[in-house]
Amino acid sequence: MEAAPIPLLAAAASFVILAAGLALLGRGLFVAERRKKWFETNALAHWDIAAPEVAILLCLMVIDGFFLQLATQLVLSKVAPEAAVTPGTPMTGLQVLASGLSFGLGTLLGWILFGRIRRGWQPEVGGPPRNVAVPAYRLPWTKVLVAGGTAVLVALPLVLAASLVWSLLIRLLKLPQEPQDLVAIFARTDSPWVFAGLVVTVTVVAPLSEELMFRGVLYRFLRQRFGRAVALTASSLLFAAIHFNWSSFASLAALAAVLALAYEKTGDLRVPVVAHGLFNLNTTIFILAGQGQA
Repeated sequence: MEAAPIPLLAAAASFVILAAGLALLGRGLFVAERRKKWFETNALAHWDIAAPEVAILLCLMVIDGFFLQLATQLVLSKVAPEAAVTPGTPMTGLQVLASGLSFGLGTLLGWILFGRIRRGWQPEVGGPPRNVAVPAYRLPWTKVLVAGGTAVLVALPLVLAASLVWSLLIRLLKLPQEPQDLVAIFARTDSPWVFAGLVVTVTVVAPLSEELMFRGVLYRFLRQRFGRAVALTASSLLFAAIHFNWSSFASLAALAAVLALAYEKTGDLRVPVVAHGLFNLNTTIFILAGQGQA
């Protein structure tokens, strides 16, 4: 009974956040000026890059991520065998932290490595070294935070609606539904340092690496080459697929679409990074609020 205010406060906060998101979403859809800013603005600077280079870049990011993840697991198996991942058993907080942090840092390493390699490539003899820059358009941090917060508020009701429809469809088709057990992962985490590391990974490292890969590279290139429809569809579906969780596929795809539009609207990759981090933080807080009522 003593913990009763926690879920009540969480429910009240959730209602306020969703109401704010619905209001912003309504303005974006039904107010012509807002709709034009969201759907007719393309602030993405031209990116001078070829398709093979994009393929190499994405491969480097993924390979470096998996390589660093594997190296981390090998080190853990020697230094702390209890922290190494065992197939078929639930992952502990330390295992999730090591896996997520190493993969995220590995993808960032792949981006840096590609930048150094590409600067040595020349499109023609005597041509200038080629660069690998993502955003050429920069906003003040205050506008980045406001735009990121707005994007996550708009995304929340869409994500909820997509999740409800998707869950209903899964039940109707009698498909397996196995939600990711984040509550159990947090519950199995005893160390405050590991817990803090999980929060940082979920709210900082993962958003930065994933936004760089899916919005900064994939969406930007596809948008420039094939238009918005192809870019939104391909990048959103791939973003949802790489999380390897069937139950959250539709909600992740909806989130990815909003993040891509926020990036296109502002031209600044920091906006979807901030929005992604705030979305994950919001999810983490409500998981912990729900855990606290037990």
